[in-house]
Amino acid sequence: MQRQNQVNELFALPVNLEPVLYTDGIMIYSSETLKSKFVEAIKAFPSTEDIAPYIEKLIKDEKIIPCFMNKGVLKFLSYKFFTPKEEKGILGFYHLGQKKVFILVENNITFYGKGNDKAITLTLLHECMHLLADLKPSTYWKMFESELKAYYQALITNLFNLKSKADVSKLTKLLVLLEGAKMQKTGPLIKKYKQIVKDITTDTKLEEHEYDRVFSTYFEMIDLGFKDAQRLIYRIYAKDRDVINVIISLYKSYKIAFGVVNNITTPFQELFAPSEVLCVMSELKPSYSKIRKIFKVLA
Repeated sequence: MQRQNQVNELFALPVNLEPVLYTDGIMIYSSETLKSKFVEAIKAFPSTEDIAPYIEKLIKDEKIIPCFMNKGVLKFLSYKFFTPKEEKGILGFYHLGQKKVFILVENNITFYGKGNDKAITLTLLHECMHLLADLKPSTYWKMFESELKAYYQALITNLFNLKSKADVSKLTKLLVLLEGAKMQKTGPLIKKYKQIVKDITTDTKLEEHEYDRVFSTYFEMIDLGFKDAQRLIYRIYAKDRDVINVIISLYKSYKIAFGVVNNITTPFQELFAPSEVLCVMSELKPSYSKIRKIFKVLA
């Protein structure tokens, strides 16, 4: 009962806040009281007890910032009552420029200030995967090399209907470089990407015209991902047959590689951003020992 009381009373009201970030036309606010209450919550939640000391240090070092988008109780209540549900779907984000994780408190609590244990935990796991990938990339990729290989082996083998499992060692290394490259340097890497895929899919069971269609769609989606993501998203929701074929394989690869169904995202970033695979995995398998270890590495 004591634990439940702690969770019910954990968050400070959105008062006495100070601005900490202005991004995309929105001011983000936080306070020492809010940070303190957030730490109390993390210590109270069963799902974060074991990693609470590391999260507390990351909050103290301002790598994780619990925050509000609305300053004052009336604005908070107005937001909770009247803002459309779809606009409250973002629970947190990693800001690349600030190199900090922001947890949006009002999207993680009820009208009464009770925190959502699962939502907060999964948001922390997901966004801190981005934080580790950016701050300590060599450590990050070394930790999760086997998981990346398992996912992309499942993807390439299934999508191109191979007779044997694809050797994706070169592919995963290339993808890591591609994700970290500046926009103007992606062209040569995508050219190498195409050649690697051709080299590791020679034992396809697809007819030549079928293979060409899959290959073309695969790299068209990557090109749109970099240049016009909204158009790619439109084609996904318009149920473009060739695009959906790739999306289905992206979904299946989570089940094949990790034994779990991805029911939290519409996958497409995985084609060019391998960190997305690991971020999604962190939400699907939050108790996985490697996922928990990232907080110790970051702290």
